[in-house]
Amino acid sequence: MKKIALISLVLILLSVTAIPVMADPGSSNGHGNGASSGGGNSNGNQDWARERDKDKNRDVTRNQDKQRDRAGIGANGRTEHSRVRMPFYLQGIIVSRDTNTYALVVTPYHGNARIKEFLGTNLTLQASAGTLIYKIDQGGDDSDGSNPESTEEDGTPAKVQIPFDQLEALQRVAIHGDLVDGVYVVRLITVYIREPVE
Repeated sequence: MKKIALISLVLILLSVTAIPVMADPGSSNGHGNGASSGGGNSNGNQDWARERDKDKNRDVTRNQDKQRDRAGIGANGRTEHSRVRMPFYLQGIIVSRDTNTYALVVTPYHGNARIKEFLGTNLTLQASAGTLIYKIDQGGDDSDGSNPESTEEDGTPAKVQIPFDQLEALQRVAIHGDLVDGVYVVRLITVYIREPVE
């Protein structure tokens, strides 16, 4: 009877210790080897561990890509500032313009945060052939009908598109653009026609 009780106790202890080992394929038997159930192939645990490591590597790579995108760093490891466009806006007076290079020098008297440090000084801007330029005649009294382009049907000043070479020194302008790699690139220029600034 004692033998049967002893054998039963040993079997119970073996079954209790075998169940957790069979439940976790990544568990170890204390010797650095993956546990195997019975006489089957122990490579199944190694395959499972390899797949787990591949998934971890994929997650790490994804996280690194996300961090690069947030920081503006390309796959080559260099920062890609050209993707970052910071809008600017200013109101100012034209100092000079170069019709060959589309460079425009303006003295801003009002602007957003990108312009504040240049208020009252000369700032060089870069326009292009594709820059939109409009003229608005603010001083036009068209009551006699002599200047039909000066007002819209509702009485507001007319906005007329003009080429870059019609810009002149001392004209008041409002300019929208983007600061790209330290260059103030102009998208839109609005010229307000009134008496010249002295």
